[in-house]
Amino acid sequence: MVKATKGAAEEFLIQCDDLEVHDLRLLNLARLAAEGESISKYLTWLASESIASKIRRISFETLSDIPVDQGSISVSGQATQSKVLFELFSDVIFGPAQPAGSYLQFGEVLTIKAGSHRASKAPALKRRVVSEIRSKIGSRHRIRTNQREHQPEGRPMAMHWHAPNRYLLILTPACDLVRCSSSKNVLCVVGIAEDLSKLKDQISEKLYGKHKQGLRHLLNAKGPGAPILITWQKDQTLMLPLRELIGGTYRRVAQMNELYAHEVKEEVLRQLGRVGTQIDPPPPFALHAQLRWKTSSNNQPLQTAETEKDGFYAAVLSYADQGEDKYPVAILSAEFQRWAIAKIEASMQGQASFTKLENCLNTLRQNTLFTLKKNLAHKGELQVRLKDEENENLNSFVVDIALSL
Repeated sequence: MVKATKGAAEEFLIQCDDLEVHDLRLLNLARLAAEGESISKYLTWLASESIASKIRRISFETLSDIPVDQGSISVSGQATQSKVLFELFSDVIFGPAQPAGSYLQFGEVLTIKAGSHRASKAPALKRRVVSEIRSKIGSRHRIRTNQREHQPEGRPMAMHWHAPNRYLLILTPACDLVRCSSSKNVLCVVGIAEDLSKLKDQISEKLYGKHKQGLRHLLNAKGPGAPILITWQKDQTLMLPLRELIGGTYRRVAQMNELYAHEVKEEVLRQLGRVGTQIDPPPPFALHAQLRWKTSSNNQPLQTAETEKDGFYAAVLSYADQGEDKYPVAILSAEFQRWAIAKIEASMQGQASFTKLENCLNTLRQNTLFTLKKNLAHKGELQVRLKDEENENLNSFVVDIALSL
């Protein structure tokens, strides 16, 4: 890999020797000046991408996969664990902050400056109305007004995301930021930062990639409290005027690699682009029923009764969403409840029902809706099911209601 890097650098130097000054002048005149891009910044980007592509090409041509025996991995205890790979990857994600006075860039990371605060704009009309009311009712009556009335005008409304551990990632394209006026609204996504300076925090968190709240990246910045883990909240986006972002309230922290900034943007747009679907009314089905029940706790033959085809319907079958699943729902008719209870009580011939049967009767009186998971439902010893040879087991049930067309 080191040889590939040296080879890429040598190729790059040869190409740089052939580069003429007038080439840069033409580039600046034709493209860079119109885009507000400096030659040095553009060449830095071009050189880094060119060298990286050369390293990949040379590596693919000369290197082969090196097998690693997991059994041979050991730590002698004489050397400190290196963090080179970790730091290299961190450098790929975030670069240094843009200099003060330069155009705002896509992928820039901003945070509020220490000591800065944002206040809300107090509408002049509201203050005028309050003043008129005060003059009418007299000075002895005091009107409580929101403290934000007395804040200077021209400052946007404070929001809950404004806190020291909040960061903003700029998602508006750089070309729009160069040509726009200071009043243009800039799309930002809010990031919540966690201090990961402690070892136990670093080993307990996923430092890069997708998280349930959004994408997260480790900002390995220098200074107290570093590094920090930023989770970009895909459901917290803001449109802030450009003049506020460059007006001195915010500090430019870092420049995120465009590849990863686009990944965050895609995640945000996927959240914003979700489309709700209309509720589809499920088709109902009228069902008849076969009722079977035990008259005693002994192993006596089951009693059986069926609803008449030309009589009433025992239940209506429909569908209902239960979380991520969709299950059939059987709604027993009031006529069937009365009929089933009467049939069971008549079979007892005036004798008291045993406890389990009485519980089933109470369940039948109090419940009409049964969610049929795997085509059956049970409440206590009462079972409601779609009639099927595969679910004919009645050993553990006292009352069975088998529904069919």
